Amino acid sequence: QPLKVENKNFFFQRNNKSGKSKSNNKQNKQENKKKANKSNNEQSSKKNRVVDPVPQETIDCDYVVYTDGSCLKNPEGPGGFAGFIISPTAVIQVNGGKNSTTNNTMEVRAVIETLKQIQKDSKVELFSDSQYFIKAIECNWLKKWKQNNWTTSDGKTVKNIELWNEIDEVT
Repeated sequence: QPLKVENKNFFFQRNNKSGKSKSNNKQNKQENKKKANKSNNEQSSKKNRVVDPVPQETIDCDYVVYTDGSCLKNPEGPGGFAGFIISPTAVIQVNGGKNSTTNNTMEVRAVIETLKQIQKDSKVELFSDSQYFIKAIECNWLKKWKQNNWTTSDGKTVKNIELWNEIDEVT
């Protein structure tokens, strides 16, 4: 499985040839959070310094990614998306929008556009609150949709096929 979902936290290795994925246990996450908070508190008092949002020693992947998207007057209102790519040396922001869209489209677009900025064969930890995206991966909807020629279990055509094809390309 190239993409493993654990609640709102995805940890995967892009184009992982071995098929292995690594998950973080709860204790490690709590320890990493404490280290990050301690480091940020110490650094924030020093002026004109660049502060890594996550101390380098707590990152056990190449990139940590946060994504989100939304739409006003869903469906078919204006919407936008954003993503942050965090590495030990930089933070990169990705964003965009559309005049007429949906919440689900912007949530998935955030993941796609952010992952496009990361080179293949990188280990990425991805955080998203999109239940649409999470369930498509965690519940194997994406795999089943492809197997069923882009139809749902009740025989309807899958919505946003073009987005799911792009997700497939970038993961």
